[in-house]
Amino acid sequence: MTSVLSEVPKSHYQTRLLSIIYPLLDEGWNTGEISRFLSEKGYLSVRGKPLLSKHVWSMIKKDRVRTERLEAKPLVKVIDMGIIRNN
Repeated sequence: MTSVLSEVPKSHYQTRLLSIIYPLLDEGWNTGEISRFLSEKGYLSVRGKPLLSKHVWSMIKKDRVRTERLEAKPLVKVIDMGIIRNN
């Protein structure tokens, strides 16, 4: 339930990497080619490690899940709330 209610913002670095990754995906590059390209340009993973194919794949997957969650209609609708005091 909290994943529906919370929104964890992307870091500036994640946003930058994804802005490079998606156009390359659209051109037909695979995650291995993208990770090699980014590594040659000096990019590292968001944790400062060498950027591997699995990191690129994970960033794409998590960004798509985040986008779907943010664009989805809310599952919960609050209509009326009240306060009940227990003695």
